[in-house]
Amino acid sequence: MSDLEAFRTEVRAWVHENAPESLRGTSGSGPFEGYWGGSKCEETDPDLLRWRDLGIEKGWTAPSWPREYGGGGLTHAQEEIIHAEMKTIGVPRPVAGQGLAMFGPVLLEYGNDAQRAQHLPGIARGEVRWCQGYSEPNAGSDLANLQLKAERDGDEFVLNGQKIWTSHANLSDWICCLTRTDPNAPKKQMGRPDQWVLSVLRNLLRQRPRARRPARGHRERGVDDCQGDPRTRALVDRSIDCPAARVRAA
Repeated sequence: MSDLEAFRTEVRAWVHENAPESLRGTSGSGPFEGYWGGSKCEETDPDLLRWRDLGIEKGWTAPSWPREYGGGGLTHAQEEIIHAEMKTIGVPRPVAGQGLAMFGPVLLEYGNDAQRAQHLPGIARGEVRWCQGYSEPNAGSDLANLQLKAERDGDEFVLNGQKIWTSHANLSDWICCLTRTDPNAPKKQMGRPDQWVLSVLRNLLRQRPRARRPARGHRERGVDDCQGDPRTRALVDRSIDCPAARVRAA
């Protein structure tokens, strides 16, 4: 028996022994199915919360992340086995959401040590919920047309602009927001957009509008979509200060 086969046997036994009966057959075990968490979470299902806690204790909410960031320190192949065995009996992953599926892996690859230490453990424990700030009224997947500005001012970037179709913004703690640093730079469909695009990590709970600029700040509202989904939001930033230390890549 290979090492991976032995590991699969171990995982299968653990999942069958520990997965709550009420959760079996309820999920496809995808990265966005299950407990999303965050400081605004009002989840009360005791089985779902117990499953979350077991996953955290095992390090299996983020199996391949380093242990110092709340992960399991396992290989990607082992992580795939864990998710496959959960899927076999239809239980959700212990923690799900965009922090684990999208922004955590980005920080592992491109973030600095301080950003990893600040953000990854809370994501792995389901304590912090993330959303993505990509689409704008005139820019969807078209990065070249981004309009939300990030202007450098000392140790901070000042954000001005709007994001739309920001799913779960009203339930999230942080947002990964694509911004434009030079409104006069050529708009590129190909090449190196990172010459003028920053990925800014912004706290949605503690906004700091500039005191010398009255009637400024962060505003959020719902968006009427074709399905009437209240989780779809629009965000408007007016002179919001964001520390330069939160920039993922410049």
